Amino acid sequence: MRVDPAGPGDDPPPRQALGPAHDPADGALLVLAAVLTPLLVARLGRPATVRLGLVVAAAAQLCFGVPMTMVTVLAAAFLLSLAGQTIKLCLDAEVQTSIGDEVRGRVFSLYDTVFNVSYVVATVVAAMLVPDDGQSVALMLVAGAVYLLGLLGYQLRIAAGTPAGQPAQGST
Repeated sequence: MRVDPAGPGDDPPPRQALGPAHDPADGALLVLAAVLTPLLVARLGRPATVRLGLVVAAAAQLCFGVPMTMVTVLAAAFLLSLAGQTIKLCLDAEVQTSIGDEVRGRVFSLYDTVFNVSYVVATVVAAMLVPDDGQSVALMLVAGAVYLLGLLGYQLRIAAGTPAGQPAQGST
């Protein structure tokens, strides 16, 4: 039985307010990422798959997000969701395989919490910065730059040769 959350005379809530579990397109993207990620990891390796995801996310933000037409925003949303889920699956697998059994649950819980809180904080900050008309090229450019900075940080960490699950030198 489906319950309509809107009362008499109320407008129904927007689909976004109901979350990804209520959006078939988001569910399909999760399944698509779950199918594609192992194939990409097998072919490219986990680090290259993460780098590819960050590049795709930056390109989607900058190339499809900036024009802000319905078609380009939908394309950006598709690619950002797919890239984000692919990166998350790779990092989940890294945490699961690189951390010792004695602390894995705690580390994964902390990592997952930090990921989710960061996602919420980024959403709130973006919502506060978007002008009333809902369009901000500057915000799109900043978001694209953040993906590129993430790529740079990830690449520097790999280039430093830091073993997975170990802190970088000087960070202890």
